[in-house]
Amino acid sequence: MTAPNPNSLPQAEMPPDPPEMDPIAAAEGATLYMDWPAAMSDWSDYNDWMALAQYEQPLLIFSGFNAWTLNSSTDQVTIPNDCTIISPLSGGRIVIEATTLSGVDSGDKLYLQNVEFPLSSGTKTVTVGSLSNTSSRRPDCIFLGVRVSNTLYMRASSVPAAEPALKSFDARLASNQSLGKSTVINFTPTLTDSDAYTYSTSNDDLEILEDGRYQVSFSVTGDISSPTAAGQFSAHLELDSGSGFSNVDGSQVFGYLSTAFPYATGSSTRVLSLSSGDKLRVVGTDAGSVQSIRARSDGTTFAVIRVG
Repeated sequence: MTAPNPNSLPQAEMPPDPPEMDPIAAAEGATLYMDWPAAMSDWSDYNDWMALAQYEQPLLIFSGFNAWTLNSSTDQVTIPNDCTIISPLSGGRIVIEATTLSGVDSGDKLYLQNVEFPLSSGTKTVTVGSLSNTSSRRPDCIFLGVRVSNTLYMRASSVPAAEPALKSFDARLASNQSLGKSTVINFTPTLTDSDAYTYSTSNDDLEILEDGRYQVSFSVTGDISSPTAAGQFSAHLELDSGSGFSNVDGSQVFGYLSTAFPYATGSSTRVLSLSSGDKLRVVGTDAGSVQSIRARSDGTTFAVIRVG
């Protein structure tokens, strides 16, 4: 059989070069630049690991970058301690050591090079320059900022520069739990920053110890052990700010189970402004099923991260 003429085959359209992008003012008053994965040398360079970098970068959590300073008279950038990048995808963490970069001219961009995706732990070095050569425009670089005249524009921190590292709480259901009407799910903590949270194993609620904004997530996987009929369940987040627990709007999730597919998962994420002393809990309900529904230990979780 005669091989096709490659010149007669349709050619894949090359993606465009990265556009010029204007800075976007962040809530904290810092300046956030939207990152753009740069064009590769040819079409075959766009593969799975390139796509992974595209997914990873927009989700990164930056801490401590608003504290970087520029001395315009000496063209030096000072990097303080505890500048951290965290990946929610992998839990990986990169810490940039305190240092001073010399010779940062107007128009120079700051990148973090040699980045593994998803992020892994470790200390990385910051590279100054445009990285405009085709061979250098790679997705294993995280764009951090740019000098414009006598101003240094940095990606906005997820927490103010004066705050410590992000505070986290994580918990899972240790063993299967039957759902009744408004059943408080009894989680077992796996990670707790004790200066920010206290979890009561007797009341199955989480107390907040610091004022701030928190990302609150939970998931409930329900199943029927030996299904002979369909079933339904629901779950939601409850908050007590001193007057008793009440539903958190927008947190309600539902699951429908059939005899052919007797398990389902509902999950929810909210960002809430919470005060010291506020308490959170997750409540599940068997919605009047013929057979009892239980929350599965291998798919029922509760996590809180302070983000501001």
